[in-house]
Amino acid sequence: TYFFFLVLEAGDLVFVLSFQLGFNIARMLSPYTLSLCAFSLFIVGIDCGDNVKFLLIPNDATKCANRPKHWENFHLDTNGEKLLDTNGEPVKHAYFYSNDVKEFKGKKYDWLDARNLCRQYCMDAVSIESFEENQRIFSFIDQRGVKSGDHSFANSSVRWRDDRKCGPGNPVPETGLPAQCNPDSDHHCCNAQGECKDNSFYWDCGCLDCIDYKDPINYLWTSGRLCDFTGCEARYDLLPLIVNGWFWSGSNAAIPPTNNIPEGWDYQPWGPTGHKGLPQPDNAELDVNGTPESCLAVSKNLYQDGVQWHDIGCYHRKTVICEDSDDLLDALNVQDEGEIVY
Repeated sequence: TYFFFLVLEAGDLVFVLSFQLGFNIARMLSPYTLSLCAFSLFIVGIDCGDNVKFLLIPNDATKCANRPKHWENFHLDTNGEKLLDTNGEPVKHAYFYSNDVKEFKGKKYDWLDARNLCRQYCMDAVSIESFEENQRIFSFIDQRGVKSGDHSFANSSVRWRDDRKCGPGNPVPETGLPAQCNPDSDHHCCNAQGECKDNSFYWDCGCLDCIDYKDPINYLWTSGRLCDFTGCEARYDLLPLIVNGWFWSGSNAAIPPTNNIPEGWDYQPWGPTGHKGLPQPDNAELDVNGTPESCLAVSKNLYQDGVQWHDIGCYHRKTVICEDSDDLLDALNVQDEGEIVY
């Protein structure tokens, strides 16, 4: 159990009180009338459909210390500079991809559940706050299965090692990302020992401990969210919302305006097209079934457009990349040895 909640309903208002880790937080929320939507703040989240769900706060320091870690990188600010801790040391963040973890293999989640999966480990869905971080995430997706070839990622052509070592414990030196198995070879299956094997060992790479690098990553969740819930209507500085109203809920950092290439970036991460044939974000699903596209996913060739950001209805089910949350790790005083593990 991560939260103790008292929920009171009064007319069209919902009062949510939560108690955990010394916090005493009261939120007054006005629910959407739509049956499928997701509301999220840094502390409290609520799915306004048939089920009431909340954003988890972890309470198991041991679980957080032993969280899955597939790669690590320095945490950078929006200018690409290394962020420093209170001792002046560069901060590193660990990441893992949910479908490469045995426990979560083959499972997909709506946006809020994806965040909660990460948060049980003192992590959150990835917040892509710098060009360098976006390069790494795009490269990770682009390199799985058939490459899109629509972006020029630094060192992205280097995907596997000559010694056929693979997986989270065997990074490619040029990128720091887990080494892959050549998807076009017979040895496309990475086993739990970090070795590329063929089907004579694992039939169609069907073992739970294995990663099949022939399989592409078509889409995954980030922590990106549109500020279109109660309270945002008073933020005139965010108007128009579709341009200025996006933020990373995992870190509470603003996402740059969507109608321009972010400062210091080499390209526009938002996709050039979508269901309406318009640049992203376009909130297209609102016209299709009345559901707002309030959450941000990274997709690969969804509209034959390569690896791009897309606004998506929060109820869709996808995999997720999890990233360390400094706030959650600090709250539990997690002692981290920094090993890369499955």
